[in-house]
Amino acid sequence: MKVKLKSNNLKVTIADNKSFFPRHKVGYNGIASIKYNDKESRVKSKKNLFVDNYAGLNLEHYFDQRAHSREILFHPRKFPMTLSKIKNKNGVKLVQQPHPPWNIFY
Repeated sequence: MKVKLKSNNLKVTIADNKSFFPRHKVGYNGIASIKYNDKESRVKSKKNLFVDNYAGLNLEHYFDQRAHSREILFHPRKFPMTLSKIKNKNGVKLVQQPHPPWNIFY
């Protein structure tokens, strides 16, 4: 799922772990796209400031001081997230329920 947020000068797309866009891959979440429009200087970014295949700012892995396999290290990519728009506000809520081995609520 994705949610688009807009202001006068900014367009932002927030994503859960599912794929979207023509090429946005599964497992990338968070801020997926930022487009900026500066009306005063007439600077307009029609392109995503991030690479379309990946989220620009996402929860990718947890680190602790123990060695873990890639499967465990990249757990946040593999567990479902819930993305919802906050009613009457220009905001979103992205939640991932606690999952082993860390049981961290995100």
